[in-house]
Amino acid sequence: MEMIELGGTGLRVSRLGLGCSHLASLTTVHAPSEVRAALGAALDAGITFFDTADVYGQGDSERMLGRALVGRGDAVVCTKAGLCLGLSQRAIRWIKPLAAPMLRRWRGARRGTVGAREAVARQCFEPEYLRNCIEGSLRRLRREALDLFLLHGPLPGRIDAGGVFGLLAGLRGKGLIRHYGVSCGRVEHAVWALEQPGVEVVELPVSVVAPEALSVALPAAAAWGTGLVAREVLGGGAALVDAGVLALCARSAGRTPAGAALQFAVRAVRTGVVLVRMNCRRHVAENLRAWAEAPLGEEEWRELSERRGGR
Repeated sequence: MEMIELGGTGLRVSRLGLGCSHLASLTTVHAPSEVRAALGAALDAGITFFDTADVYGQGDSERMLGRALVGRGDAVVCTKAGLCLGLSQRAIRWIKPLAAPMLRRWRGARRGTVGAREAVARQCFEPEYLRNCIEGSLRRLRREALDLFLLHGPLPGRIDAGGVFGLLAGLRGKGLIRHYGVSCGRVEHAVWALEQPGVEVVELPVSVVAPEALSVALPAAAAWGTGLVAREVLGGGAALVDAGVLALCARSAGRTPAGAALQFAVRAVRTGVVLVRMNCRRHVAENLRAWAEAPLGEEEWRELSERRGGR
């Protein structure tokens, strides 16, 4: 597995990272034992970067990672805070052991839980709230310090930037977090994030079907020397059925849609981490095969990027 230093953080991480948003969610179709086996398979393959958040699985994503990574000093965990779940969503954790088996079999119910979660999610970036969130993440992850902490989708102009980044700088000074940054809900927020004091890493969507980051955000991050984490690289699955991707695969022996989409993000974020969800061992194997495909050639890159207004 290719390893890089993430921006100027000094963190040595795998370029392929594991997105943990569905590890312990009600929408996960795999049993906890299979998810744990997938984490083990990823570690065995050399994947060392794990991206989670305090709200994923009502905190159970962090708990699962905390147990799986005990004794793994090479593993780097990135967690986030700033989104809030309503009372009903927090209560789900206590009925999850009973509800999850049913939901794994009932696709319509899984869609309903996603809609309910999105309907009640709100944001809070008050310093005291964030401090409590960070302390909770430390307990769940079983760590004395967070490797990397990101604000979870803040809206520029809607938060007290001075208070928030002052808090993070203070917590870094106390050793509770080692590095911090911003996970951008939208690509256009990335430039704002890059300009904030102490930000060392920015996470943002980068996909062949939504390549807006190519023109402004990625060059700006390179100029600042900021670490990058690319998420949603498969475009919610849209990249796998995109006409341009399929046409490219038809002409390139051995090139698969997943491989083309993944290699697009790898080339776009040349010295950053590319996140993919892997909730079972089959997902791990499939993404490792896509990772092993040949890098995009110059003509392939131009075909996929220029036709969409990319760089």
